[in-house]
Amino acid sequence: MLDRTVKAAKPPKTDRWLALENEHHPPTICLLVSGLVQVGSTNLEPRLAEATGGHGPALMLDLTIETGDYPGTDVLVWKPAHFHTDVSANEYNEVQIRWAGKVIGRCKVLDDDEAHARLTLQTEAANAKATVKSAAGKAKKAAKAVLDAVGKAVSGPRGRAVGTAVVAAIGTAAVAGAATRLMAPAPKGKTTAKTKSAKKTKAKAAPKSKTKAKVKTKAKTKAKAKTKAASKKKAAPKKSAKRGTKKTRNVKKARSAKKTRGTKK
Repeated sequence: MLDRTVKAAKPPKTDRWLALENEHHPPTICLLVSGLVQVGSTNLEPRLAEATGGHGPALMLDLTIETGDYPGTDVLVWKPAHFHTDVSANEYNEVQIRWAGKVIGRCKVLDDDEAHARLTLQTEAANAKATVKSAAGKAKKAAKAVLDAVGKAVSGPRGRAVGTAVVAAIGTAAVAGAATRLMAPAPKGKTTAKTKSAKKTKAKAAPKSKTKAKVKTKAKTKAKAKTKAASKKKAAPKKSAKRGTKKTRNVKKARSAKKTRGTKK
């Protein structure tokens, strides 16, 4: 049989070793071991085999790398390594991975319940990380909006510098929170600070408008009174003139009557 084992002076890089006790066919328990191994070509495959000699609380597995019977490309790639064997419950508490007799990796043996709890923790951590990333993205967008707004308010590169200083001083998270609060619609039944101030200004402005209206009405009444007085003054001389003409007529009649009387005598 052709020996395809690759002999290397340095052990390869490995990662994510996992050992699970799986009750696939009770009462038989299968120990599943898996991990990742970095190899230098696409036609290289990692292999795991149980080490000879010795039997204790740790399962010893020897890692080797074999060349496949197909062409490959010389490039660093990660390849999966697998091993399984039937065991009894709690037969091993650890799995050790060896390269040329030296331990290069190890992992704790988990049963189904422990594996489920571990997976739950990993899922929660991933969700929390995703939430933090989304919040950071919103904060960056809000910070960019502040920079653009300041840049428009202050022309030239100085505006960009001022916006950068503002964001650096108060923090992108604070900018995001402020932008969210400003853009959020006001809840029904509640008045914001702006609406309260607007109401106050309206209440203050109302008496002024009333007093202005009163002043206007007083001015109008005064103007009407003046026009009436002026019209009366203009009309007065006409009446006196008419009266004067009547008197003169009477006087003339009396004089003419006296003359006629004198002539008769």
